[in-house]
Amino acid sequence: ICNQNMADEIETVTLSEEDVQTAGKELLECSRYGELKELKEMLQSCLPEGEANFGAWHRIPASIINFKDLQGSTGAHRACANGHVDVLSFLLEIGAEHAQNDNGNTPLHWAVQNKQKEAIKILCEKVTDLDVLVQNRDGKSSLTYGFDAGDTDILKILLEHKSAEALQKKSQNEPDSEDAVSEKDEQVQTFLHEINFGTDKSILCREIGFNSGQLDEQDNLETTGAVIWAASLILSRWVIELKHIFADKLVVELGAGCGLPGLTACRFTDASRIVITDLMSKTFENLQYNVDKNLQRSSSKRPIDVHALDWCDEASWPSSICNGHTQILIGSDLVYSLDLVAPLINTILNLLDKKGGTFLYVTMDTSRAGFKEFCEGLQQAGLSMSKKIAPKEFLLNPLKSQDKVAFDLHFGEIHERTFHMYTFVRNEA
Repeated sequence: ICNQNMADEIETVTLSEEDVQTAGKELLECSRYGELKELKEMLQSCLPEGEANFGAWHRIPASIINFKDLQGSTGAHRACANGHVDVLSFLLEIGAEHAQNDNGNTPLHWAVQNKQKEAIKILCEKVTDLDVLVQNRDGKSSLTYGFDAGDTDILKILLEHKSAEALQKKSQNEPDSEDAVSEKDEQVQTFLHEINFGTDKSILCREIGFNSGQLDEQDNLETTGAVIWAASLILSRWVIELKHIFADKLVVELGAGCGLPGLTACRFTDASRIVITDLMSKTFENLQYNVDKNLQRSSSKRPIDVHALDWCDEASWPSSICNGHTQILIGSDLVYSLDLVAPLINTILNLLDKKGGTFLYVTMDTSRAGFKEFCEGLQQAGLSMSKKIAPKEFLLNPLKSQDKVAFDLHFGEIHERTFHMYTFVRNEA
């Protein structure tokens, strides 16, 4: 911590255990509510009369500055969780430690979990021994939570910290030199994963992050499709399990993002043709990259195409997959807004074969806006619906390297959520 050498040379005041307990508890409350003035006044009362200069603050015992609650959390934890950056800065200046609580969470863990961007910046700048890869008792690092936060500014701060370099050195899933992405492409970092579902075949799949400071509100939607979500891993394993129903079928993946399930269908099934679709330009470019990357290393001649498909614009729908030509539709985590339910249902009904067309869908959150209406709408349109919970074997680490750090970093939510697998079948007279 900054100014630590000065603190080491200053003799701390001696207080009774009762006074330490009283002051420590008040420090926790001031840190929680952002009461910097009250915090300084309380600490000043612990000092001999007349001592309130910068050096005098360092006479406050560490037992007060790093006082812990019943869960082992400190004032720094509370200030980070609530975004009180002035309190946090002051605590760090007078010697507050960046330590783990009883659950293994550091103040940085709490700052990231609560998306306190300014607190994250301060910790990364002022804590000399900060490590964004330190894991809590659940095996989660601050960087893992950074990926889960869905905020590319936070992710950029964490990835640029020097401690994040250890992940790149350790992981065997590093991009090749040709995969390096320049600043002008507005990308923060890329990860080229080699996915293996326990067979002799593997799939290369790249996910990317963008510098949100360079993106407008519309472009921020790009980051959603640029990440490999855990639901797509579940869907990919399901495709392999049901590969017998794909034989000689036209398969279309909706909202494919990075395209892993569609690539899995190409690699593991005897589908006659596979069409992978999405819309956003940067997501689409990455999707095309993943398809090209896998075609380069595969001897398969199975047709696989990438198409931009806007659910709200029928003119964007390729005629080859429309009007009931699609025999199998696949998708994961497509429903997140009530506004998109009607266009999505309309797209499915237009594409899907009326005689036995099957739609396989995986989601990890059935409480999202529009999901209930989505299921009801498909059933009202005549599709039968069955559902089940993803089995444990679908939750296994799919990285060929079996690197647990990389797996927890990128797909940590896979063990925190329940994944629901839905089968919709269309049989019209």
